Amino acid sequence: GFYDRFRNRIIFPIRDSHGTCVGFGGRALGGGDEKSAKYINSPQTPIYNKSSIVFNLDNAKNAIKEKDLTIMVEGYMDVISSSQAGVKNVVAISGTALTQDHIRIVKRFSNNIAIAFDADEAGQKASFRGIDLVLGADMNLKAISIPSGKDPDECIQKNPDDWRRATSAPEPFMEYMLNVTLK
Repeated sequence: GFYDRFRNRIIFPIRDSHGTCVGFGGRALGGGDEKSAKYINSPQTPIYNKSSIVFNLDNAKNAIKEKDLTIMVEGYMDVISSSQAGVKNVVAISGTALTQDHIRIVKRFSNNIAIAFDADEAGQKASFRGIDLVLGADMNLKAISIPSGKDPDECIQKNPDDWRRATSAPEPFMEYMLNVTLK
């Protein structure tokens, strides 16, 4: 009667802003069932609500305060690769839409946010969907264009210096939106 939800997956502990483990995320390993989701999370519980958990905030909050900037990406591997490349003020929304709770939580550490969602169409649409929430919270919104690859992780694997340069100079969100629209 038992089913291992995370079998054949790399497991990521999901912690709240205090460092308490509240759930797990799992990424499928190569060679698995192609019909299964690439990423899965623990189910919703009273202590794990993915709409109000910001992945890696417990590790990134000091760097966010120091740099006065939260860099928000989509996934676990984007955060881990970024940290390995020396960019520590990065958090993720972990495959869910950006919510009012996410914004409220990160605003405690900085009033400045730079979104670096995937370079594909879905990532760009996600960037556009979240702007009303960020602007409604009276935060300074910027964007980071992924210089190479489809996401921050792939960019960092190709050339970590590209990612470090991109994160050191985020562009005003309206300029980013205009450039994406013109492309």
